[in-house]
Amino acid sequence: MHPYVVLNTRMIANLPLSRSDIALIRCVKPMGRRKTRKISVGTVEIGADAPIAVQSMTKTDTRDVEATLRQISSLVKSGCEIVRVAIPDDEAATAFGKIKRRTFVPLVADIHFNH
Repeated sequence: MHPYVVLNTRMIANLPLSRSDIALIRCVKPMGRRKTRKISVGTVEIGADAPIAVQSMTKTDTRDVEATLRQISSLVKSGCEIVRVAIPDDEAATAFGKIKRRTFVPLVADIHFNH
């Protein structure tokens, strides 16, 4: 049982949970959502009443296009819907364009340098 899953009482009654699982679930405060506008990141809608999108960030050197594409593929296979990629310099920015042309998942450039 994942410790961050919030379940209602009826769901708890129908699951084989340990006492510690139930105690943990009852301690978790139900989360609300702020009222926001819906926007699209590529084909993924976020905000307002859109379902929560799974996002992650690559840990590869973005200048290594093949390694970054492999990691993006792995993230997508794990359920990731939006991927952030670090852009520390001009060479990485050039590589980002190559990466974007070879993947379908929405990418977000996490820019770490100034012009």
